[in-house]
Amino acid sequence: MSLVADEEALRSFDGTPDAEKKVTPALRGVLAEIATTGIIRYEWTLLQPLVTYLLSQVLLDYDSISKVEVGPMPPPANGESIQQLVERLTQAVRAHSSAAPFTLQRLAELLLEPQKQYSRLDKLALALEKLLLVTSTVAPQSSPPPRPALDSLPPVNENPKPPPGSSSTKPPASIPGTANGPHERMHMPGSGFNLASAALGTLSAGAAPQYLPNSQSPAMAADIDRLGDSAQPVVVPAAGTIVGL
Repeated sequence: MSLVADEEALRSFDGTPDAEKKVTPALRGVLAEIATTGIIRYEWTLLQPLVTYLLSQVLLDYDSISKVEVGPMPPPANGESIQQLVERLTQAVRAHSSAAPFTLQRLAELLLEPQKQYSRLDKLALALEKLLLVTSTVAPQSSPPPRPALDSLPPVNENPKPPPGSSSTKPPASIPGTANGPHERMHMPGSGFNLASAALGTLSAGAAPQYLPNSQSPAMAADIDRLGDSAQPVVVPAAGTIVGL
């Protein structure tokens, strides 16, 4: 049974020259656990090299795909080249020198499965920048559970399914007065973790949903990048209107 990588594997990755680095399924599993459960089991100093490397690879891959499919795209922002963009955002990661940004959960989602939401480099770059330009931090759990098996982790960067009996396929609306609403994540026991496919696993049929606590959810800024065209106006009843009568 393969587990997510341990501290030794992360240290070994950090000490490997960039030209020889290889992101194994176990290393991806470290970020997949963060993305799907919010559990941070390692210090940021161990996670930062992996995050930095994956960020640069994701941006370069997007640039390469764009050139093949639609020809060269305009510079991402301010006339900067892809190399300048990579350098600017990796420096933003390194600016968090002692502790992880509190948006780490959402950042892990985008680094593992960016194309599930962004087809363009400029939009992905803007989303990553918003997640990195924060000052609040998050600490690892003092007593995390045992390292999970790779095949026990649910898919990454997917909206949770509605509760049984619900006819809506939309995620639950935010509760007035809360920072980010009830963004519970769902854990599907026994779901797959197929790193050979585009998604990190396939949900097993009939898996029973179990809601996990939202204490590590990066509300906080996790859904900032999702706002935009998809944002819906909120209708507020006129003064004196009695709703439901």
